[in-house]
Amino acid sequence: MIVAARHPPTIIRPAGQSCAIVIFGPSQIPYLQVLREGYQHCMIAVQSGPAWQLIDPLSNAFCVTELGIAHPAEIISSFVDQGFDAVATQRCAPIAAEMPLGIFTCVEVVKRILGLRARWVLTPWQLRKALSIGYLLTSSRT
Repeated sequence: MIVAARHPPTIIRPAGQSCAIVIFGPSQIPYLQVLREGYQHCMIAVQSGPAWQLIDPLSNAFCVTELGIAHPAEIISSFVDQGFDAVATQRCAPIAAEMPLGIFTCVEVVKRILGLRARWVLTPWQLRKALSIGYLLTSSRT
């Protein structure tokens, strides 16, 4: 009989690198014009070491842009100055459980990066509302 050794959980992300900034803005895609103005698209900036990367899930591409070393407030203010809405939040630690099925949209990409298990958050505005009420902090994550 083989007994599997128990190992402590693997640290997937170093401590202190769970901050994320979700950015909301308009879209030029015609079918997205039915969504709330200013909340037709979302993207996310995440820390990787001391630097930040912007992950922008577009309908025809997936763009990752290096933002360099910056304070979260600098990133937020630069997007707000350009007319976007931006909110700082925390990414949840990854857990070994399947995420609910979802349609591949900008919202779904951002939710998965955040570890947000909110099946009925489908639009950027719904995501903004969920983040503003602290959904990540109160979610049962089941």
